[in-house]
Amino acid sequence: MNKKVIWGSVIAVSVIGLVGANVYNMNKTIDVTVAAAEEGAITETVFASGQLESAEVQNYFAPASGVVAKLEVKPGDTVKKGQALYTLRVEDLQQQLKMEQNNVKIAEAERAAAVRQNEAANDNPLLPDQEIDLTLYDLKIENAKMAVEAVQKKIASATVTASQAGVVTQVEIKAGQMLMEGAPALVIANPGTLQVRAQVGELDAGKVKQDLAVTVSGDAFAENTYPGKVTYLAPTAAVPNPAAKEPSVEMVVALDNPAPQLRPGYNATVEITLTEAEKHPLVPLEALKREGDNAYVYRVENGKAVEVEVEAGKEDEANVEILKGLSAGDEIIASVPEDLRAGKKVKVQ
Repeated sequence: MNKKVIWGSVIAVSVIGLVGANVYNMNKTIDVTVAAAEEGAITETVFASGQLESAEVQNYFAPASGVVAKLEVKPGDTVKKGQALYTLRVEDLQQQLKMEQNNVKIAEAERAAAVRQNEAANDNPLLPDQEIDLTLYDLKIENAKMAVEAVQKKIASATVTASQAGVVTQVEIKAGQMLMEGAPALVIANPGTLQVRAQVGELDAGKVKQDLAVTVSGDAFAENTYPGKVTYLAPTAAVPNPAAKEPSVEMVVALDNPAPQLRPGYNATVEITLTEAEKHPLVPLEALKREGDNAYVYRVENGKAVEVEVEAGKEDEANVEILKGLSAGDEIIASVPEDLRAGKKVKVQ
């Protein structure tokens, strides 16, 4: 038999087979399930990492220049309000106070001498009476008295006391050390008021608002989680450390009723659940078919699949919100089979 005839027969059979398969597929009924679009809101969760810290921290600085005569506390000590923390030697201040007090006496003596001199001049009948201006003398006396008061305050503050109860977290000084006025000395924190200082990524920072409720967890207290709320969001973003590649926004979260086992310095994770206020029809993720930038769902009409173009919004692990093209209560195919096309015969199970 001629080879051309053989190949022609093969091709013809193949074409007939393909046509037959297509006709079969076109007439094949696909089993589907349907579900009604339900109105609801997609919740989104944002995570941020940070550390626990005391919300009440008091830094203590040297009230005057001097040598530390006695240090009363060490890191970890619990102190009461008004308890002595450290004392500065005041010998130099005592000497300075004496000098300032002498300056007051000198200024007062100069004023008295000027008054006497003026009175003597006015007693001379050959000279006209003159009124003396004592303003400069009075200002000099006032300044000298103010200097005395300033030194007295430094002497009175030589013994530094705790302005609040708490735990000593840092000690920057030691006995016998010379301090300059304003030098850092101690840090006292209140462990009963805890907060988390965390970093939220730049992509999520715009979604977080002040006063949002959060949940705080951590490896050191894995058996429990603690509620809290956002109390602060930094107005600017920054790269928190050299190891970080992306900028983030600092966030502070106040904890509600923290347990005693929580300690400042523990690593913590902040979970923020964002709920969209506006509700939309929700459909299962499997009900949505995407082709490029377009999205579709399918209805069943007269036993056939009808394609409906929709605008999809946010989604979670189970559902996607439909912004346009569908209303709550509309029935759609719940899970779109791979071979489903518009016009296909379908049977609802």
